[in-house]
Amino acid sequence: KTTIPLDLLTAEQETYSPGVLIYGGISSRGLIPNDSPNDGDSKHRSHYALEQIDEIFNDRVKPEEQADNKMADIWPIKNISGYIKQKLEGEEIKNIPTLKTNIIEIWRTISPQMCSKLMNSIPRRLQCLINKEGYPVN
Repeated sequence: KTTIPLDLLTAEQETYSPGVLIYGGISSRGLIPNDSPNDGDSKHRSHYALEQIDEIFNDRVKPEEQADNKMADIWPIKNISGYIKQKLEGEEIKNIPTLKTNIIEIWRTISPQMCSKLMNSIPRRLQCLINKEGYPVN
C-alpha cells in the first residue's frame, strides 16, 4: 500500500494560473487611461472615481451592458487585448511584476490613430456580423 507524504497532502494548490487582471477603455481619441491600464486597485473603483467616469463618458458602454465573447468581433478593446497578447508572445516573463511592466510598455505604444481606426471600424464589423448571421467573423 502506497501512502502519500504529508507535505504533498498539505501542499498549497493554485486554483487559477497566476496573471494580471487589467481594465481599460478605448475611444476614438486613444486609450483610457492613456498612460497605463487600470489594474483593479480599489482607488480606481471608488464611488467618486466611478461617478467621474459616468459624468465624463456618458456615452460609454458599461461592463454590464457588454455582450459576451461572442461579440468579440465588434468590441475594439478586444483587439487591444489581442494586440497586447501578441506583443507578449515569445518574451521571457519570469514573474508578475515583469508581466505588468511589459503590459504597460505595450499599452503606451498604442496610438490614438490606432484607436480611432478601430473605433471607426465598428459599423463595418457590425455589418460583417449581420452578414454572418451572428456567427463569428474570423
